[in-house]
Amino acid sequence: KSTTFFIDQFKKKKIQKEYRALVEGIPISTSFNITKEISREKTTSGSRTTATGFEALTKVEILQHFNQHALLKVTPSTGRTNQIRIHLAAVGYPLLGDPLYVAGGTFASISSKQNQIPVPGDCGYFLHAYRLAFIHPQTLKSMSFTCPVPQEWGIK
Repeated sequence: KSTTFFIDQFKKKKIQKEYRALVEGIPISTSFNITKEISREKTTSGSRTTATGFEALTKVEILQHFNQHALLKVTPSTGRTNQIRIHLAAVGYPLLGDPLYVAGGTFASISSKQNQIPVPGDCGYFLHAYRLAFIHPQTLKSMSFTCPVPQEWGIK
């Protein structure tokens, strides 16, 4: 019963997801929405495109900015595969360390180091599930859980 309860909450967009993303560049606006379609089909490199596909909406807000990077609060309103990675890259702010989606929405060859963004250490790409909120299936009470960004990010 719990499984179908959560599936139903996802379908009805009742589960709230909030992420932290460390990106290349600093957006001009302090908050903005990205509305670009995302394809369901994968390209030969395994990536997805914004050319044609299903509607997707990602809300973005700058939390902090550094020399050439920004820490963003990212809230996907839809749940497309790789949505945050694709949307941020498509508007010119790819995730640091993302080996596949780079600025402008182009796709890096996984074996090509020239398109990858150098990052300190081996942190993977800088996208973190920060907050999850949902209705508990038995108590029917709203619950919210947060998890701070990893210390390896070097952000306070």
